[in-house]
Amino acid sequence: MKKVYVMLCASVMIMSLGSCKSKQSAYKAAYESAKEQPAKSAYDEVEEAKVVTTPSAKPATSEIIQSEKVTVVDQSQAGYLKKYSVVVGSYLQGTNATARQKNFRDKGFDAILVKNEKGMYRVIVSSFDTKEAAQESRDLVKLKYDVNDAWILENQY
Repeated sequence: MKKVYVMLCASVMIMSLGSCKSKQSAYKAAYESAKEQPAKSAYDEVEEAKVVTTPSAKPATSEIIQSEKVTVVDQSQAGYLKKYSVVVGSYLQGTNATARQKNFRDKGFDAILVKNEKGMYRVIVSSFDTKEAAQESRDLVKLKYDVNDAWILENQY
């Protein structure tokens, strides 16, 4: 009796698993149907829309000013760091910070790397003696280079 039960269960499993297979003819029919329809480009369905924006003279400023003590990674650039600096990136890894620095140097900035007391690397694109000059530079970087997360660092010598 046990053998019959095992044989019956095995045959039921084989039949149920065999019936799940898709038929090749179904795939072939779907392929032929798709081939008959004309090919549509993504550009055919989308109308071109012209967006006209006029940037304001000064973008909205968010007053993110963070104070911390930082040191220049490359001591030959120590004279570049002033009281207020525009930061365009903060990184835990020095290699990531160096890549961001290179990106901004390629854009014409004298970008420098600094490191704070917690070990974070900051990429600075400009540095000033006054907060107002730093804010103006930050706004220009945000507007011209689309760096929305730029902020001002106040160096605590």
